[in-house]
Amino acid sequence: MTPTENLTAWQALVVASKTGSVTRTALVLDMEITRVSRLLADLEAELGFECFDKTRRPMRPTPACLELVRRVEPLVNGFRALRSENVQKNESFRVRFSAPEELSRDFFADFLCVYSTEHPGTTFSILEEIRPEELHKADVDVAVINHLPIDDSGLMFRHLHTSSTVPLATPEYLEKYGTPETVEDLANHIGLLHHSINARDTTMLYRNGVASSPLRWRDTFLASDQVTLKKLLLNHRGITVDLFLGHVVDEINEGRVVPVLRGWERSPWHMCVVTRTEDEERSPRLRAFAEWFTGYAGNALRVVTRKGWRGLNRSTRQTAEPGD
Repeated sequence: MTPTENLTAWQALVVASKTGSVTRTALVLDMEITRVSRLLADLEAELGFECFDKTRRPMRPTPACLELVRRVEPLVNGFRALRSENVQKNESFRVRFSAPEELSRDFFADFLCVYSTEHPGTTFSILEEIRPEELHKADVDVAVINHLPIDDSGLMFRHLHTSSTVPLATPEYLEKYGTPETVEDLANHIGLLHHSINARDTTMLYRNGVASSPLRWRDTFLASDQVTLKKLLLNHRGITVDLFLGHVVDEINEGRVVPVLRGWERSPWHMCVVTRTEDEERSPRLRAFAEWFTGYAGNALRVVTRKGWRGLNRSTRQTAEPGD
């Protein structure tokens, strides 16, 4: 069998074009480094051109190599998936899944149950939220994060959902302490703020892309998760600018939570589903789950966010003065 007839040689070429390293390619494919080097060298010899610029670190695929990879990668992935299905179809498969606690509790646990039902043998370990910089070494297969790591090499990112939040309060709180008319008026109110390992303190709001002055509060409550933040809000403890609308859709529709400072929002969260490239190369089942979850959960979050915005818009119209 010639090198170009060897599926493993093509697989090594595809992976090496992404990792830029023979050593990392060997780790991904669970091979000896010498075997990977030999496969690539034999393939280059038969093709008649160099596939990598080895004078650079990490080594860079040549333009001819990139074009070749573009053409053969779908075939390699297809054969690898077929082989994996034949080997693994009767094996159990566990995914270590990390996300913010309140999202796992209110949304993601249900989604994972759906996937497990549709894919018998698949189970999940639902883990606590991790910092982006831990993605390279944590015992996690799939993580949902809203801040990108400084070092994103070797990671796969899939956009999950983008959302912003607005200042919210209860009618009882506003009746007791008054309704702020400007951002500066928040200095007379209590702020209910989300403060966790991945939640940066909200220091300003935005309206039509223009930033407010720095936020000032009379006092603050800090909550490490959104469920606690919601409880503080519903106990009339202050005004929150950090609560995801999906957590309070019913309360908004029932009038138990209302918007304040019309038109102002915090900067949006850009949520991503993250895996390690080498894990996806090694496990088509993991890649299939990451792709499914991104589509399924992303759509569900968009639906519930739209419900929250519709409720806020109805609340605004109902409280507007006649003739406004």
